Amino acid sequence: MENKYRIEGMTCESCVQKITQKLSEISGAKSVTVLLETKIAVINSTEKISIESVRSALHDFPKYKVFEVGNTPETSNKSSIKSTIKTYKPLILIFLYIISVSVSYQLSLKNFNLDLNALDDVGRPAMSFNAS
Repeated sequence: MENKYRIEGMTCESCVQKITQKLSEISGAKSVTVLLETKIAVINSTEKISIESVRSALHDFPKYKVFEVGNTPETSNKSSIKSTIKTYKPLILIFLYIISVSVSYQLSLKNFNLDLNALDDVGRPAMSFNAS
């Protein structure tokens, strides 16, 4: 049975050798191929090797992060969206804060009229286009 895992953190051939040696020690592993270019480890075995087994084999090297290959696109897409939101969360919060302060300020003005302000920015070009 072929088990594929993506291993992040590999930077050189020495990493490949260490990972190959550690993964070869997993019970049931017949052969191990680790590719630096694609960051993929392929373990041929007699049975399915769990991702926990691979992670525990590489426990001594915390810089390596192990992920299963072949997840459905929906799963990878969801994790990608979560990662993107986590990355940009501070910027989104700052943006929302600025918008809320701006809207609050505009609403506090005595001469603020939502209809007139909307017409100034959007309505006039449409009205002049229709008038000619």
